[in-house]
Amino acid sequence: MDKENNFNLIRLLAALQVMFFHTIEHLKLKVIPFLNYFSTYKGVIVLFTVSGYLIYLSLERNSTSIKQYIYNRLGRIYPALWVSTIISFFLLFFSGYLKISKIFNSKLLLYWFAQITIFQFWTPEILKNYGVGNPNGSLATITIELQFYFLILLIFLLKRKNIVFILLTVLSIILNIFVYTKFSKDLVYVKLFSVSIIPYFYNFMIGVYFAKYRKFLLKLIEGKFLMWLLLYNIYVYRYEKIPEYYIDFSILISNILLGILVLSFAFSFKKLSNFLIGDIDISYGIYLYHMLFLNFFIHKFGIIGAKERMLYYITLTFLVAILSDKFLERPILNYIKNKIRRK
Repeated sequence: MDKENNFNLIRLLAALQVMFFHTIEHLKLKVIPFLNYFSTYKGVIVLFTVSGYLIYLSLERNSTSIKQYIYNRLGRIYPALWVSTIISFFLLFFSGYLKISKIFNSKLLLYWFAQITIFQFWTPEILKNYGVGNPNGSLATITIELQFYFLILLIFLLKRKNIVFILLTVLSIILNIFVYTKFSKDLVYVKLFSVSIIPYFYNFMIGVYFAKYRKFLLKLIEGKFLMWLLLYNIYVYRYEKIPEYYIDFSILISNILLGILVLSFAFSFKKLSNFLIGDIDISYGIYLYHMLFLNFFIHKFGIIGAKERMLYYITLTFLVAILSDKFLERPILNYIKNKIRRK
């Protein structure tokens, strides 16, 4: 893949979108029109689309060494995830919420196990009164991302993977529309459905299809960001259909247009990412750590106190994300690549 693209910048902007709108929501801040406009660019949908494109290319590159693909994915997700879990533990302790007598509570031990494996969406009642009700609610999407990593690997190894891709994409769309238009989002089985790969699979597949058929499809988007930006805004504001995670058919079109727009930006103004951020990649860190500090400040000082200290929370998030990238994520990924290469 051409290294001159804007994927790092896109991931950073998507993570910032998630962070700042969590901040606005939980601190009950007034949204100025300029920021409200960017609420239409749902960060999670953007990240899923980009993930689909890059993960499929990673599989193609490592098709003769699946071990390399698995190590890369695990190395990308888990080291920083485990560090965030450790930070979460200490913040719960220093906030005064977690007492020494509760450290070995069975539900709490199960929660820590869930955080470091694949069940990040689960939070026990013992933690529901901390911060906004979940020490790190952003991690629910990690569960979905991990499902995608391994599902696409299994499909990739099949002989008739094209048919499976199409069937699962159609099934994802149909079930998403059916479940979220027919049932209440508060039902337990609907909540479980929402942390499965099923309703979001088509988001990933937008990226996958553009990666798989890039020789043809990139001609439709490369250098044409402004055209797709215009089409996206005309549709979203003409029909008042802002992208959402729970869809009907008209919102499905908004989500697809957003995915195409994002990929078009990746291959337009190709040197923009290098010019603005170089090889810095703190998007995962921002996504991973921001709710830890926001929850801590809300629990410790209340919403008003946290609002007054918002600059500290944002600074801490960026600082830890930078340190994580420099001393944890990047060294581990480099070590994995070099080790596999030597073998």
